[in-house]
Amino acid sequence: MVHTIQEKIDSLGLSRVLNSNIPVDIEKVAKFLGADAVVRADIEGAGMLLPRGDGRFAILVNSRDSRARQRFSCAHEIAHAVLDSHDIANRSSLEQPKRSIERYCEKFASHLLMPAPAFDAYAQQRMASMNSIVDLADVFDVSIQAAALRYVETLSEPCILICSQFQLGRTGNRLRIKWSYETLARAEHNSKHFIPKGKSLKNQAMEVAYWTNSLQKSNDALDLGYRSIDAYSESMGFGSSNNRFVLSLVFPTNRGSTMVSES
Repeated sequence: MVHTIQEKIDSLGLSRVLNSNIPVDIEKVAKFLGADAVVRADIEGAGMLLPRGDGRFAILVNSRDSRARQRFSCAHEIAHAVLDSHDIANRSSLEQPKRSIERYCEKFASHLLMPAPAFDAYAQQRMASMNSIVDLADVFDVSIQAAALRYVETLSEPCILICSQFQLGRTGNRLRIKWSYETLARAEHNSKHFIPKGKSLKNQAMEVAYWTNSLQKSNDALDLGYRSIDAYSESMGFGSSNNRFVLSLVFPTNRGSTMVSES
Protein backbone atom coordinates (compact mmCIF):
# COMPACT_ATOMS: atom_id res chain seq x y z
CA MET A 1 0.00 0.00 0.00
CA VAL A 2 1.30 3.45 -0.91
CA HIS A 3 0.85 6.09 1.77
CA THR A 4 0.70 9.82 1.36
CA ILE A 5 3.05 11.66 3.70
CA GLN A 6 0.21 12.67 6.00
CA GLU A 7 -1.16 9.13 6.08
CA LYS A 8 2.28 7.81 7.01
CA ILE A 9 2.65 10.41 9.77
CA ASP A 10 -0.79 9.48 11.12
CA SER A 11 0.00 5.74 10.97
CA LEU A 12 3.11 6.31 13.10
CA GLY A 13 1.07 8.15 15.75
CA LEU A 14 3.03 11.34 15.20
CA SER A 15 0.34 13.96 14.60
CA ARG A 16 -0.22 14.78 18.28
CA VAL A 17 3.51 14.63 19.06
CA LEU A 18 4.36 17.03 16.23
CA ASN A 19 1.61 19.57 16.86
CA SER A 20 1.85 19.64 20.67
CA ASN A 21 5.00 21.74 20.69
CA ILE A 22 6.07 24.33 18.09
CA PRO A 23 8.85 24.44 17.06
CA VAL A 24 8.87 20.65 16.88
CA ASP A 25 11.36 18.92 19.20
CA ILE A 26 12.79 16.75 16.40
CA GLU A 27 15.12 14.82 18.71
CA LYS A 28 12.12 13.87 20.85
CA VAL A 29 10.39 12.67 17.68
CA ALA A 30 13.45 10.59 16.77
CA LYS A 31 13.48 8.91 20.18
CA PHE A 32 9.71 8.33 20.02
CA LEU A 33 10.31 6.35 16.82
CA GLY A 34 13.21 4.26 18.13
CA ALA A 35 16.37 6.40 18.11
CA ASP A 36 18.86 5.64 20.86
CA ALA A 37 20.62 8.95 20.27
CA VAL A 38 21.01 11.99 18.03
CA VAL A 39 24.68 12.91 17.97
CA ARG A 40 26.37 16.01 16.55
CA ALA A 41 29.67 15.02 15.00
CA ASP A 42 32.26 16.20 12.48
CA ILE A 43 31.11 14.03 9.57
CA GLU A 44 31.07 14.25 5.81
CA GLY A 45 27.65 15.15 4.51
CA ALA A 46 24.72 16.55 6.44
CA GLY A 47 23.49 13.46 8.26
CA MET A 48 23.87 9.71 8.71
CA LEU A 49 21.54 6.94 9.86
CA LEU A 50 23.04 4.09 11.91
CA PRO A 51 20.61 1.11 12.15
CA ARG A 52 21.09 -0.97 15.31
CA GLY A 53 18.59 -3.78 14.77
CA ASP A 54 15.14 -4.47 16.25
CA GLY A 55 13.91 -1.13 14.91
CA ARG A 56 16.47 0.85 16.90
CA PHE A 57 18.79 3.40 15.28
CA ALA A 58 21.08 6.35 15.93
CA ILE A 59 21.38 9.57 13.93
CA LEU A 60 24.50 11.62 13.30
CA VAL A 61 24.21 15.23 12.14
CA ASN A 62 27.02 17.50 10.99
CA SER A 63 28.15 19.68 13.90
CA ARG A 64 29.46 22.32 11.46
CA ASP A 65 26.03 22.98 9.97
CA SER A 66 23.61 25.62 11.19
CA ARG A 67 20.99 24.70 13.80
CA ALA A 68 18.24 24.79 11.16
CA ARG A 69 20.25 22.51 8.86
CA GLN A 70 20.96 20.06 11.70
CA ARG A 71 17.25 19.90 12.52
CA PHE A 72 16.38 19.21 8.88
CA SER A 73 19.11 16.57 8.60
CA CYS A 74 17.77 14.83 11.70
CA ALA A 75 14.24 14.86 10.23
CA HIS A 76 15.58 13.56 6.91
CA GLU A 77 17.31 10.61 8.59
CA ILE A 78 14.14 9.86 10.57
CA ALA A 79 12.37 9.59 7.22
CA HIS A 80 14.90 7.01 6.03
CA ALA A 81 14.42 5.07 9.26
CA VAL A 82 10.64 4.77 9.03
CA LEU A 83 9.89 4.71 5.30
CA ASP A 84 9.95 1.69 3.04
CA SER A 85 9.78 1.33 -0.74
CA HIS A 86 5.97 1.09 -0.73
CA ASP A 87 5.74 4.63 0.64
CA ILE A 88 7.58 6.22 -2.27
CA ALA A 89 4.66 7.64 -4.19
CA ASN A 90 6.50 9.79 -6.72
CA ARG A 91 8.81 7.19 -8.26
CA SER A 92 8.86 7.04 -12.06
CA SER A 93 10.67 5.01 -14.69
CA LEU A 94 12.60 8.15 -15.64
CA GLU A 95 14.19 8.55 -12.20
CA GLN A 96 16.74 6.51 -10.33
CA PRO A 97 15.15 4.93 -7.23
CA LYS A 98 17.68 6.61 -4.91
CA ARG A 99 16.79 10.02 -6.31
CA SER A 100 13.08 9.36 -5.76
CA ILE A 101 13.70 8.20 -2.20
CA GLU A 102 15.82 11.26 -1.37
CA ARG A 103 13.18 13.62 -2.72
CA TYR A 104 10.47 11.87 -0.75
CA CYS A 105 12.54 11.93 2.44
CA GLU A 106 13.13 15.67 2.00
CA LYS A 107 9.41 16.23 1.69
CA PHE A 108 8.71 13.97 4.66
CA ALA A 109 11.29 15.87 6.74
CA SER A 110 9.60 19.13 5.82
CA HIS A 111 6.26 17.85 7.10
CA LEU A 112 7.85 16.60 10.32
CA LEU A 113 9.31 20.04 11.10
CA MET A 114 6.32 22.01 9.75
CA PRO A 115 3.39 19.70 10.48
CA ALA A 116 -0.20 20.09 9.41
CA PRO A 117 -2.47 21.42 10.80
CA ALA A 118 -0.20 23.69 12.88
CA PHE A 119 1.76 25.03 9.90
CA ASP A 120 -1.35 25.48 7.76
CA ALA A 121 -3.05 27.42 10.56
CA TYR A 122 -0.05 29.74 10.99
CA ALA A 123 0.26 30.23 7.23
CA GLN A 124 -3.43 31.05 6.75
CA GLN A 125 -3.21 33.81 9.35
CA ARG A 126 -0.68 35.65 7.21
CA MET A 127 -0.85 37.37 3.84
CA ALA A 128 1.00 35.71 0.95
CA SER A 129 4.34 37.51 1.14
CA MET A 130 8.06 37.05 1.73
CA ASN A 131 7.66 38.61 5.19
CA SER A 132 5.26 35.79 6.07
CA ILE A 133 7.88 33.22 5.04
CA VAL A 134 10.48 34.91 7.24
CA ASP A 135 8.06 34.79 10.19
CA LEU A 136 7.25 31.12 9.60
CA ALA A 137 10.93 30.16 9.38
CA ASP A 138 11.43 31.76 12.79
CA VAL A 139 8.32 30.20 14.37
CA PHE A 140 9.13 26.67 13.18
CA ASP A 141 12.94 27.02 13.54
CA VAL A 142 13.73 25.99 9.96
CA SER A 143 15.73 27.47 7.10
CA ILE A 144 14.17 30.18 4.97
CA GLN A 145 14.26 27.92 1.90
CA ALA A 146 12.52 25.05 3.73
CA ALA A 147 9.84 27.42 5.04
CA ALA A 148 9.31 28.90 1.57
CA LEU A 149 8.86 25.52 -0.12
CA ARG A 150 6.44 24.34 2.56
CA TYR A 151 4.58 27.66 2.48
CA VAL A 152 3.79 27.68 -1.23
CA GLU A 153 2.18 24.26 -0.81
CA THR A 154 -0.51 25.97 1.29
CA LEU A 155 -1.35 28.62 -1.31
CA SER A 156 -4.41 28.20 -3.48
CA GLU A 157 -3.42 30.95 -5.92
CA PRO A 158 -0.90 30.34 -8.74
CA CYS A 159 2.63 31.05 -7.53
CA ILE A 160 6.23 30.51 -8.63
CA LEU A 161 8.98 30.28 -6.00
CA ILE A 162 12.44 31.05 -7.38
CA CYS A 163 15.85 30.77 -5.73
CA SER A 164 18.58 32.62 -7.63
CA GLN A 165 22.29 33.35 -7.26
CA PHE A 166 24.92 35.21 -9.23
CA GLN A 167 26.60 32.65 -11.49
CA LEU A 168 28.83 32.66 -14.55
CA GLY A 169 27.26 31.71 -17.87
CA ARG A 170 27.50 32.35 -21.60
CA THR A 171 26.39 35.94 -21.05
CA GLY A 172 28.66 36.59 -18.05
CA ASN A 173 28.13 36.78 -14.31
CA ARG A 174 24.40 37.31 -13.83
CA LEU A 175 21.63 36.54 -11.39
CA ARG A 176 20.52 33.06 -12.49
CA ILE A 177 17.94 30.52 -11.40
CA LYS A 178 19.32 27.92 -8.97
CA TRP A 179 15.98 26.14 -8.58
CA SER A 180 12.28 26.87 -8.88
CA TYR A 181 8.97 25.43 -7.72
CA GLU A 182 5.73 26.31 -9.45
CA THR A 183 2.19 25.70 -8.24
CA LEU A 184 0.92 27.18 -11.52
CA ALA A 185 2.65 24.36 -13.43
CA ARG A 186 0.95 21.68 -11.36
CA ALA A 187 -2.43 23.09 -12.30
CA GLU A 188 -1.79 23.85 -15.97
CA HIS A 189 1.14 21.79 -17.24
CA ASN A 190 1.45 18.86 -14.80
CA SER A 191 5.12 19.74 -14.36
CA LYS A 192 6.73 21.88 -11.67
CA HIS A 193 10.33 22.05 -12.92
CA PHE A 194 9.98 23.56 -16.39
CA ILE A 195 11.89 26.83 -15.79
CA PRO A 196 15.45 26.39 -17.11
CA LYS A 197 18.06 26.11 -14.35
CA GLY A 198 20.81 28.67 -14.91
CA LYS A 199 18.48 30.99 -16.82
CA SER A 200 19.52 34.62 -16.28
CA LEU A 201 16.92 36.83 -14.62
CA LYS A 202 16.49 40.30 -16.05
CA ASN A 203 14.62 41.72 -13.09
CA GLN A 204 15.89 44.84 -11.38
CA ALA A 205 14.03 44.23 -8.12
CA MET A 206 15.60 40.76 -7.76
CA GLU A 207 19.07 42.18 -8.38
CA VAL A 208 18.53 44.94 -5.82
CA ALA A 209 17.39 42.28 -3.33
CA TYR A 210 20.67 40.45 -3.85
CA TRP A 211 22.71 43.52 -2.91
CA THR A 212 20.53 44.67 -0.01
CA ASN A 213 18.66 43.13 2.91
CA SER A 214 15.38 44.87 2.15
CA LEU A 215 12.18 43.52 0.63
CA GLN A 216 11.88 44.41 -3.06
CA LYS A 217 8.61 44.43 -5.00
CA SER A 218 8.07 44.41 -8.75
CA ASN A 219 5.21 44.52 -11.26
CA ASP A 220 7.47 43.94 -14.25
CA ALA A 221 7.10 41.16 -16.82
CA LEU A 222 9.25 38.15 -15.94
CA ASP A 223 11.24 36.35 -18.64
CA LEU A 224 11.26 32.62 -17.83
CA GLY A 225 13.30 31.46 -20.81
CA TYR A 226 10.76 30.38 -23.36
CA ARG A 227 7.92 32.61 -22.23
CA SER A 228 7.34 35.92 -20.50
CA ILE A 229 4.57 36.48 -17.96
CA ASP A 230 3.09 39.57 -16.37
CA ALA A 231 3.64 39.12 -12.67
CA TYR A 232 3.80 40.70 -9.24
CA SER A 233 6.87 39.55 -7.33
CA GLU A 234 8.48 39.98 -3.93
CA SER A 235 12.18 39.26 -3.43
CA MET A 236 14.57 39.16 -0.47
CA GLY A 237 18.28 38.37 -0.22
CA PHE A 238 19.71 35.96 2.35
CA GLY A 239 23.12 34.58 3.32
CA SER A 240 26.52 36.09 2.63
CA SER A 241 29.52 35.82 0.32
CA ASN A 242 29.37 32.78 -1.99
CA ASN A 243 26.28 31.53 -0.15
CA ARG A 244 24.27 34.68 -0.91
CA PHE A 245 20.96 33.98 -2.66
CA VAL A 246 17.62 35.60 -3.46
CA LEU A 247 14.20 34.08 -2.85
CA SER A 248 11.34 35.41 -4.96
CA LEU A 249 7.61 34.82 -4.71
CA VAL A 250 6.10 35.40 -8.16
CA PHE A 251 2.34 35.75 -8.63
CA PRO A 252 1.24 35.79 -12.30
CA THR A 253 -1.19 38.65 -12.91
CA ASN A 254 -2.06 37.39 -16.40
CA ARG A 255 -2.62 33.69 -16.99
CA GLY A 256 -1.57 34.14 -20.60
CA SER A 257 2.05 34.10 -21.76
CA THR A 258 4.19 35.46 -24.54
CA MET A 259 6.73 33.17 -26.21
CA VAL A 260 10.28 34.56 -26.13
CA SER A 261 13.64 33.30 -27.38
CA GLU A 262 16.35 31.89 -25.10
CA SER A 263 18.94 34.39 -23.87
